[in-house]
Amino acid sequence: MASLYLALIAILFLSAFSPVVAQLSPGKLSQPHAFLEGLENCKQCHGSDRKEIAKNCLNCHGFIATEFKEKRGLHGHKDYSTCEMCHSEHHGRDYDLIYWKNGIKAFDHSQTGYELNGKHADLKCRACHIADNIRDQEQLREAKKELGRTFLGLTEKCASCHFDEHRAQLGAECQNCHTTQGWKPATGFNHDKAKFTLAGKHINVKCIKCHPSISDVVTLADTSYTQFTGLQFSECSNCHKDPHQGRLGANCSSCHVASGWRQVNNAKFNHDKTRYPLRGKHRPLACEKCHRGGETRGKLAFGKCTDCHADFHNGDFAQQPSQGKCEACHSVDGFRPAKFTVAQHDSSDFPLRGAHQAVPCSGCHYDKKASTRQKAYHFRFAKTGCQSCHKDPHEGKVDSWMVNGDCQSCHNEGSWAGIKFDHSKTKFVLVGKHQTTTCRKCHWNSKGEWSVKQLQFKLHKQNCQDCHKDIHQDQFVTAGVTRCEQCHSPKGWKALTFDHNTQSRFKLLGAHAKVPCAGCHKPETVDMVEFVRYKPLGVLCVDCHDSNISLDSL
Repeated sequence: MASLYLALIAILFLSAFSPVVAQLSPGKLSQPHAFLEGLENCKQCHGSDRKEIAKNCLNCHGFIATEFKEKRGLHGHKDYSTCEMCHSEHHGRDYDLIYWKNGIKAFDHSQTGYELNGKHADLKCRACHIADNIRDQEQLREAKKELGRTFLGLTEKCASCHFDEHRAQLGAECQNCHTTQGWKPATGFNHDKAKFTLAGKHINVKCIKCHPSISDVVTLADTSYTQFTGLQFSECSNCHKDPHQGRLGANCSSCHVASGWRQVNNAKFNHDKTRYPLRGKHRPLACEKCHRGGETRGKLAFGKCTDCHADFHNGDFAQQPSQGKCEACHSVDGFRPAKFTVAQHDSSDFPLRGAHQAVPCSGCHYDKKASTRQKAYHFRFAKTGCQSCHKDPHEGKVDSWMVNGDCQSCHNEGSWAGIKFDHSKTKFVLVGKHQTTTCRKCHWNSKGEWSVKQLQFKLHKQNCQDCHKDIHQDQFVTAGVTRCEQCHSPKGWKALTFDHNTQSRFKLLGAHAKVPCAGCHKPETVDMVEFVRYKPLGVLCVDCHDSNISLDSL
């Protein structure tokens, strides 16, 4: 009882002398704790010993008590279980209750359970720890926290600090696509996991080409956003304009592939279903060869070959019954060979006969001297005579024997060598062996190799020695001329017509008639030339017989 009395006296004493009371307190509390000022409130924080300080702090700071209990955040870390390590009081109203060892910049944010990396590492604390980023502001207000000063209330969710540019289209887990290194590019996004897998040309298409920008009339944070969900992609026409205007159906993949519009899927596309089935050489052609500039079937003309192909013949056949239609001679299997037959050619102005039937078309219808390839082919001829195609090898030497200037006066279409010239029209009628002798035997006047140009047809000499060599060495020359026909016949050299009894000085009588020619006419050599001596010979007996023969021996 005495002790209680003394205590009351002490209290009254202290109350009466305020300077003394002030000395019992270390100093004024900070502004957030100002409501606890006074000796009657000391035990609310301090208790009976220092160990109760942390416990008493948590009685007021329930938000931190939850972190402490759940062992999350900075206050759930074992190194931060004692409040006074960072928070110190009684330093005045304006004192900042947070003590940053080594300074706020050196604070290891990973101890909060959220490591700062990437773009976050360079940010100032208050770039994130602001009132607008606190989601449960009411709870902190009830805890009497100043939202503009506290570092509490943020979550690890990106949306805690960042506005959702996708407007909840892709969920709240931003890290599934983005990293703290930067929003772009979204390295974590894999379009293969989307409902529309990118392939071919789609891989290199910019996102904005398919994902349009949508005006945001609800949220004031931004005026537009990119649409990623709710897009139609079941048909190509959802994104691509149909250049065929629906004429080929809506299933583009029945013809095209994602690797490029011009790469038509021939295995799927059946051109036979169109008005122009592809045949022959048309089948392997690339589509753009005919469909230039994206032209479709509705714009292409194909009724005539010339709708696509230039008239190679420049109208040469326009007057024909076919009116120049290409299919009259050609087919889609190829321009060559033409299907124009020999029988059809026979109905033209120049029927093919003999060797002409074996000549290729280009042999007559191609002019190597033409300036262009197209002009080189010609099918209309002003003249059809031999010299329209063939050069005269005789250089006009036989024109006088040609009927109407036609080579067929001598030659035929079977072969040039098949000569049918009537030699009786000339001054030298062919008889005997001359009839079987080739022309060049007489008409070839050349010392070199044989050629048609070396043939001579106007021969002024018609004597035997003009063509034949005189093997008798001028023994029978009379007035400068050897009359071979006196002894020989055109039937052959050995067919002799010589009569020894009438044509010589020595008649063959008696035993002489049986003597062979060589018995009297012996070979001799003059100037290294050997020949048989026929004249002059002696006609006396002693000229041939031994003069010592007696008459008694006869």
